[in-house]
Amino acid sequence: MINLSQLARQAPDFPLGMRLKECFSPETYLAENVADYKSERESLVPPWFKNNEFLHAGHYALVIFYNIGISAIYDHKVMERKYAKIHDASGQFVTIWSGPGDLFPAEKEYAQFVEDGDLKPRDFVYRMMVRHSYLGKTSYVVNIEKDKFSNSKAEKVTLADKISSFFPDLVPDFELI
Repeated sequence: MINLSQLARQAPDFPLGMRLKECFSPETYLAENVADYKSERESLVPPWFKNNEFLHAGHYALVIFYNIGISAIYDHKVMERKYAKIHDASGQFVTIWSGPGDLFPAEKEYAQFVEDGDLKPRDFVYRMMVRHSYLGKTSYVVNIEKDKFSNSKAEKVTLADKISSFFPDLVPDFELI
C-alpha cells in the first residue's frame, strides 16, 4: 500500500500549515487491491507523532480502494444490515458498514443503500474509503463513490442570477455571457 500521508509530508512544497494540520489527521493509504490491504493491514501502525491516546489520528487509518466489489452477506436468507463483503480479483474480506449513531458511522448502513436502490446486493463501486482500526485490526466503511462522474445536475438558476437577486437595484456595468 502507498502511504499518501507520508508522501505529502515528504513533498518539498508541502506548506507548513498543512504539515501541522496533518499531525492531527489519520494516515491515508492507497491500496492497490484487496490482497495488498490484507497483507499489509496487520503491520499498519500510526507514526510516532500520532501515537497519542488523545488524538483520533492514532486510533485509525484511512484506506482508499478503487474499482472494488461489494456483496451482501446473508444469514439464513436474511441480509446482514451492517456487514458487507469487499472483493476484487485478488481476494475478499468482510467489513463493518454501520450507519449514523454507531461507532465509526458511514452516511447510511449497507442495507439502507441496497433498500434505497443506490447499490445492488452484488455491485461494484468506483471508489471506497474504509477506516482501519489499529486496535482491533478491523475495518469500517467511511464512504463510497458509485460512479467516477458526479451525478449533479445543472441548476436552473445561475449563480449570477442568485447574487443579483440580493441586490435588485444594482445594475452591473458589464454584460454576462
